[in-house]
Amino acid sequence: MARSGAGLRSGLPSLALVLALSAAISLVVAGCGSQASTPDAMPPAEVSVAQVLNQDVRPWDEFTGRVSAIESVELRPRVSGYVERVAFDEGQEVAKGDLLFVIDQRRYRAELERAQAELARARSEAQLARTQDRRAQSLVEAKA
Repeated sequence: MARSGAGLRSGLPSLALVLALSAAISLVVAGCGSQASTPDAMPPAEVSVAQVLNQDVRPWDEFTGRVSAIESVELRPRVSGYVERVAFDEGQEVAKGDLLFVIDQRRYRAELERAQAELARARSEAQLARTQDRRAQSLVEAKA
């Protein structure tokens, strides 16, 4: 049976389509199969493993900065003398009016005793002057 030229032309597009599909399927199957059997593939990377521990963790941070006191104090002695005793420990918190130092009191006690003796002398002189004034007043009145 001989085919006519018109019959060959109508079967040609379907034959080309079948050949193209079979070529595409062959390429896909060949591509998938060749990657799976490649012997030069990299081995998996080695990793270290540790047991998980359940424990409390205290948060801790480190910061840089500058710290300054809210209030500052300048200590100045009101009197001169030798420090006999320090009445606080270094780093101890102190409040306004707390005793900080004890100064040797011997010099000030001697000065106090001298001033008291001077006051007693002045009082006795004043008493003597009042007595002499009364005597003089009485003499003036007696002559009159």
